[in-house]
Amino acid sequence: MEKIRITSNQEGFRRGGVAHSTKGKVWPLEFFKKKELEQIKKESKLAVEIFEEDDDAANEDADRLGAIVAAIKQLDPKKDYTSSNIPKVDAIQEILGYDITAEERNEAWKLGTPPDKE
Repeated sequence: MEKIRITSNQEGFRRGGVAHSTKGKVWPLEFFKKKELEQIKKESKLAVEIFEEDDDAANEDADRLGAIVAAIKQLDPKKDYTSSNIPKVDAIQEILGYDITAEERNEAWKLGTPPDKE
């Protein structure tokens, strides 16, 4: 499976629909749309590495987080968000078909929150 490792030189820098970390993050390559990948690759504040990797526990965590971010993007803010404007865990679980924790939701929300929702 192709993966992309993205490391930012500025914590929380946004490109491709997600906030990037100075610690780096591995994502499934297919998580990003073609246009988002082009933006990410061209951005001088981001170090990008695309590679082929077998699944292991660490990569499964990245895949899981990426899936949660993608699920959040599918939610209807009017019915699938709390009164605090945070995605409901049960709405995300319904899309994914498996249970997640509030902590996982929070991490994914932080990574994938559009700038107008921060």
